[in-house]
Amino acid sequence: MALDLQRRVFAGHRPMVTYRVTYRVPAPEPKPDKFTIIVNHIIANKKGKLLLPTSCDEASNCVFALELLGGQTKLGAATTAAGGVLGSGTATVLAGARGTVAVKLTKPALKRLKKKKKLHVTVTGTKTTKGGVAPVTGSLTITAPKK
Repeated sequence: MALDLQRRVFAGHRPMVTYRVTYRVPAPEPKPDKFTIIVNHIIANKKGKLLLPTSCDEASNCVFALELLGGQTKLGAATTAAGGVLGSGTATVLAGARGTVAVKLTKPALKRLKKKKKLHVTVTGTKTTKGGVAPVTGSLTITAPKK
């Protein structure tokens, strides 16, 4: 912070003092951008494992923590039987590289997938880097494994 004093005298008037205050605001740290899922359709394996492709375009490593959320009941409350968390997974991707996040489906979700053959899910989670935490969102269709 700098403080400048200036004295101004106008013709025939009393001297007037003005102040000028200068603040230096530090530049904000860069925050990672909102991240979306690259694919919109994926096939699960027989054990209910999905490999979601991701990329880290940051200067530091990215840590992804993802959850798959199912549909909702007619009342709007997410429950395990009607939806809720269908699977989750975490992974670290090196800076400037592509990688995959292994997401494991829960047993009820795998049973439901095999019965319905397809599931429409919402992917939510976070992408953590040195710059901060960014939300991960997207929708995904999961197809049952072939017999």
